[in-house]
Amino acid sequence: CHVSSVTVNDKGTMNYAKGTSIDDMNRYLIVKCSMHGISYVPVTKKMCTGYNANKKGYQTITIKYCGNKVKLPVTVGTSSSYKKPYQVKKLKVKSYSKTAVSLSWEKRHGKGYEVWMATSKNGIYKKIKTLTSSGKTSYRVKNLKSGKKYYFKVRTYKKVGAKKIYALFSKAVVVKTK
Repeated sequence: CHVSSVTVNDKGTMNYAKGTSIDDMNRYLIVKCSMHGISYVPVTKKMCTGYNANKKGYQTITIKYCGNKVKLPVTVGTSSSYKKPYQVKKLKVKSYSKTAVSLSWEKRHGKGYEVWMATSKNGIYKKIKTLTSSGKTSYRVKNLKSGKKYYFKVRTYKKVGAKKIYALFSKAVVVKTK
């Protein structure tokens, strides 16, 4: 796989409360690859340098991924005008047919949900659906390959102005189609 470009979602400077870990920022990389097209990779602490969660003020985080570097500006310790939505709990998945699975989860406060899928345990997750209603707590994934394992995560989001604020991802669940 040849990575042709890496960018960060929402390049604008975000404000975070003092003590916020990188893993709790809910940022992800948009990775363009000649073999897989566009993928979305959650930003983790292991990828980053130049961030101190306890240092107030403007900081620039350097994110390294597959030989590429991306800069992410953040401000720490300023008043945070939002409360993050709650993490999705009790995510369940079951094989519905040879080519479809059904996901369900506990309702959480927010604007809606994002459903992400990978084809291997440590694979790259891709966003496959955005549900724009927080009342919708299930989703059926169709057109899958028979007899193959799939991994899923779901997260809640809410909007603050024009920006989306994301909860942490749910724990991953795995299912093998019939």
